[in-house]
Amino acid sequence: MAEPTDMLAREIDEELRRERLLQLWDRYGTYILAAALAVVVGVGGYKFYESRKAQANEAASTRYIIGLRDFAMNKPGEAQRALDDLAANAPTGYATLSRLRLAGYDQAAGNTAEAVSAYGSIAKDSAVDPILAEYAQLQIAMLKLESASFTELKNRLTPLAAERSAWRFSARELLGMAAYKAGLVAEARSHFQRLVADRTARRGLPSERVPCWRCWPKGSRPARRLLPQRSPNHLPSLNPPRKTRPRPRARPTRTTRETRIVVSQDSTRKPALGRAGTCVRPLMSAVLLLCASLGAGCGDSMPKLQDLNPFAEKEVPLQGKRVSVIQQENITTEAVSANRPIVLPQPHANDAWSQPGGTATNAPGHLALNGSVKSAWSANVGTGSSFYGKLTASPIVYDGKVFTLDAAGKVTALSASGGAVAWRVSTTPPNEKDQEGFGGGLAADSGRVYAATGFGVVVALDAKGGKKLWEKNLGSPLRASPTAAGERVFVVTKEGKLFCLSGS
Repeated sequence: MAEPTDMLAREIDEELRRERLLQLWDRYGTYILAAALAVVVGVGGYKFYESRKAQANEAASTRYIIGLRDFAMNKPGEAQRALDDLAANAPTGYATLSRLRLAGYDQAAGNTAEAVSAYGSIAKDSAVDPILAEYAQLQIAMLKLESASFTELKNRLTPLAAERSAWRFSARELLGMAAYKAGLVAEARSHFQRLVADRTARRGLPSERVPCWRCWPKGSRPARRLLPQRSPNHLPSLNPPRKTRPRPRARPTRTTRETRIVVSQDSTRKPALGRAGTCVRPLMSAVLLLCASLGAGCGDSMPKLQDLNPFAEKEVPLQGKRVSVIQQENITTEAVSANRPIVLPQPHANDAWSQPGGTATNAPGHLALNGSVKSAWSANVGTGSSFYGKLTASPIVYDGKVFTLDAAGKVTALSASGGAVAWRVSTTPPNEKDQEGFGGGLAADSGRVYAATGFGVVVALDAKGGKKLWEKNLGSPLRASPTAAGERVFVVTKEGKLFCLSGS
């Protein structure tokens, strides 16, 4: 009664567990569905916002390229209107780029006052990226290098010359020029010496290519290896360089941290949604599907909360009379034996044991044992258990022979009457060691003996002569004996995979 009692206990535990889960679902199921819906709607809304933002950036990128192309094609009026519209209505990144472009064109055209005013508005705008705001300050200093006092330039450039600034090298160079222009030779020399000695400075700065020789005494000039062969009297021009017009095929690069510039070669092409947009459709579809399942219809088609319970029992009850399993606890062997006699089939003597369990069903029936059990003969069947391998395969009896599989993968056939060796075959594959093939077992059916080995190989042998009929490598060690029945061989690998092979 131990096994029925264990089964009853498991059934009761499973039923109690399911009832507890049902109670939890009835109590919190609505909140769980609401939370899931909120997550889906939130993620879908965020992805939709990202998609719209990417569309706006791509549209602004196309308009920005068109404006630059108009400038290159000598259409200043159209380019001015396009960049003014971008500066007023585009996202922050492209708006800042457009404002910088307009200020740069004013600077190149000689409109210094308009350029300084434009750069000043950019530098004071809190919505502009700090790096671009510092760049605007640097441009103002360059434009006012001839007209402003040294104190004004120093106040404007000192924050830009700090170590954290991305424009520190250009700012230090302008500080040196302003100091030299104001007659402060020692201070100018310190700025230029700092630039020349800084190994992290960008190669090609004007102060590095043509240093201000007048700032150094003759005995303390920098080494010649740091300076090219240039005229000592050649000084860099203090006038701001004229900006050339942009090339028609120029592609803007990453200039702001909050905006990614994506430019299409074809300005008339409709911007794509991008990676963010592809996630919106399935998420919105999921939201619509969930809303439809919760709110579609007002009659019987309206799903109930219990129908959405994942813990509810979905199985259809079996047809027929249901008998309570609890009544089985009161049944005893005395009551069974008193009401009905125990009848066994006629015992029979078997002459075969073709599977480790006697037959393929592991139920050989009511067997007869004639006489007492005694040793009839013994024989050596090969390698036994050792440090390298274990002998685990049980022998089988089939067609008047005893078949064994030793620890080295050798199948031996012996006469059941006297133990004489009929044949012996090794199942070890080439380039394999015998000791590594332990495990597996034997089964016989339809005149064939099937051997499953630790090498992951199933071998079919002729029961009479031991001829190898076929061989199948399953790629995983086999530790259990096979089962053979009806021209089929069933084997289980070490990983628990079941294979059914054709016996013929």
